Amino acid sequence: MSKITLRQLRALDAVIQAGNANKAAENIAISQPALSQLISNLEHFSGLKLFDRNNRRLVPTEEAYLLNFYANEIFSGLNQIDQVASEIRSRARGKITLACSPALSGSFAASVLAPYLKERPNLEINLQSTRLHRSIDMLSRGRCDLGVILGKTAPSPELKTWKSYQLPMVCVMPPDHPLTAKKTITTQDFKDEPLVLLSTPNAFRDDVLAQRAEQKTQSTGFFEANLGETVCAMIAQGLGIGVANPFLGELFSSTGAVEIRPMSPQYPMSIDLCTPSGGRESLIVNDLIDLFAAAIEDFLKAYPIEPK
Repeated sequence: MSKITLRQLRALDAVIQAGNANKAAENIAISQPALSQLISNLEHFSGLKLFDRNNRRLVPTEEAYLLNFYANEIFSGLNQIDQVASEIRSRARGKITLACSPALSGSFAASVLAPYLKERPNLEINLQSTRLHRSIDMLSRGRCDLGVILGKTAPSPELKTWKSYQLPMVCVMPPDHPLTAKKTITTQDFKDEPLVLLSTPNAFRDDVLAQRAEQKTQSTGFFEANLGETVCAMIAQGLGIGVANPFLGELFSSTGAVEIRPMSPQYPMSIDLCTPSGGRESLIVNDLIDLFAAAIEDFLKAYPIEPK
């Protein structure tokens, strides 16, 4: 079994570059006898005569030059690995897949990711805009590295939840709607209004529809959609009023398309930061968990959850 080592190959290169054993030993910071032993071992394990001894000088053979040529390719590869390791440590190199709820994958995710990516142009981040169950499926199967999920994720052995936040819903209405005069909107305010609601089950939808059924309120218009963006866009067109998470509400209100107001009760929903439980989080994933957590916490300062 060959016992050729990198130290032996570096000794070979040092002698060829320096032209004599003493200078070569000095260049690689070892003693001259230690260098001679490395060269002797290399000749033994390679089965090659690498030097002619001429008046106490080591004269490289053609075989020595050829072996050193290939050794330098190895050294070059090691230098590249050192560079890659340095880039990984500094998060300058890497690839991750991020599953993000549609309501968060637009301007909010961009505001978190853009500064990070500008400093690390070689990073590859695949942002998948996916709804709750699809995000959970991707995480459970190890097909994404991090999930930023709007809507409560049920406890699962396949998921590791790092952070969980409560997010109060806001009322969304056209800018000229009479309810803009109110500071806080209640479910009673929706009684006689045309509604634009998410089609997926949620506490607010259940309460408002139950209230209408109990009071036998005359139908005043009803539109539903499976995406919060569509709900807000339809409200902006004057189709009615509804609710949305404040990320979407602020996005649409910033353009003047809608007005938003706090709700009472708040109808909070969850934002969870999750990873696959069986995986090992990379340095990049750990960074993004911290960045998304800080951004969510900063955003929620304007939307505190009322104590029950």
